Amino acid sequence: MTDMLVSGAYTHVFPDRPIALTFDLDINIPTGKERLTTEEAGAEWGQRNDLFEVDNFGEGLNVGLSVGGMYQFERGVAALQGGYVYSGEFDSTAEQDDDDLDPGDQLLLVGFMDWNVSPQYTVSPFFAYAYFWADKTKGAEHFQQGQQLVLGTNLRIDYDQIGVLVNVQGTLPTKNKVIQDDELKAEADKSNSADIFALTALTYTFSPALNARLQADIRYYGETDFKDESSGLPYSGKRVRYAAGPGVSYQLTSHAAVSGLFKIFMMDQERDAFVKEDLTYKGINANIEMSYTF
Repeated sequence: MTDMLVSGAYTHVFPDRPIALTFDLDINIPTGKERLTTEEAGAEWGQRNDLFEVDNFGEGLNVGLSVGGMYQFERGVAALQGGYVYSGEFDSTAEQDDDDLDPGDQLLLVGFMDWNVSPQYTVSPFFAYAYFWADKTKGAEHFQQGQQLVLGTNLRIDYDQIGVLVNVQGTLPTKNKVIQDDELKAEADKSNSADIFALTALTYTFSPALNARLQADIRYYGETDFKDESSGLPYSGKRVRYAAGPGVSYQLTSHAAVSGLFKIFMMDQERDAFVKEDLTYKGINANIEMSYTF
């Protein structure tokens, strides 16, 4: 079992004005397992959900607070939201004592727009920016993740019973800071890579309660500038992941719904400082969700 996330949101709409304010509170309750053995950590091996789509089971008590504004114009809506995430301390390993990790807090800024080009076409560009404070162990800073900028857009096409969604987004990271001469300094070359994600989904609505979809996506992870001095290989090699599969959503009652998605994936990974030969991974991801609204 993983941690539990509790979220609450409040929206205030100004009467007779096309403006609304939103307030969100998210709390990560550490009900999962944080101290993983080497064998257990291997079960979630992979990076950024590229193999196993649950990338951690337990962290500390994290609290996020965000405030945003929305503006409705003639053909759509635009929004801007800023947030701060406090990250609580936790023990990330079972074999090593006295190594509690205090992850750096985060500052987030997100903006998006839904623009109805026509009754059938909607374009939704968006951006996200994240700043990370330094991670600490025993009160001492030892690592600071680089800032990240995400840019992307969605295109939705709706025609009778058929819907098409296309999503493209890219992540542009900066250099991490690591300990050099007893202080945090920017690394000489980036150990974070620029990534690209693209998805397309075709949906068919059989009835107001039932729809099915076919989804395909591709993820491209570029090789890092940072290289191993002895071998000349990148710290992380290029990876390309392909996935596709069917899904279905069904409205059980006016309040309850269930959905599922089944995907087959394949990922090619080039050799790097840790992987001594080119590899190909193949697998299956299955997802089942239930929701209840009131």
